[in-house]
Amino acid sequence: MPNPRGNPQNLLPGGKPGNRGGGNIKSKVRELCRQGFEEALPTIIEIAKGNATREFMGNEVDPQFSERVRAADVLAKYGLGEAKAIVAEDVLIAVGEVAADYVPPERLEAFTAALTERLKDCE
Repeated sequence: MPNPRGNPQNLLPGGKPGNRGGGNIKSKVRELCRQGFEEALPTIIEIAKGNATREFMGNEVDPQFSERVRAADVLAKYGLGEAKAIVAEDVLIAVGEVAADYVPPERLEAFTAALTERLKDCE
């Protein structure tokens, strides 16, 4: 019985002529998210400042502290980027790789040991 989907080797590079296709779904979703964030940004800023009010059970209420913290967190995350922790082990590896080109081989082990001890003071 032949494969109803056809042989994958018979697929046309670039797809079927005349079929524009749907494009990359992930990139479209990301673009929509960026647009939504851009539209929501003024409100997020006002929430972080404590200026935005909302209706709750017929009353205007100010943002709760947790809502303000969350809004500030969102602003920091997207405005400043994610904080990256530098791990002493990663630093040691990076310095060791560079030092291997500049420190004589007979002194490299002593250099690495001294650097390891020094990095312990940074933790």
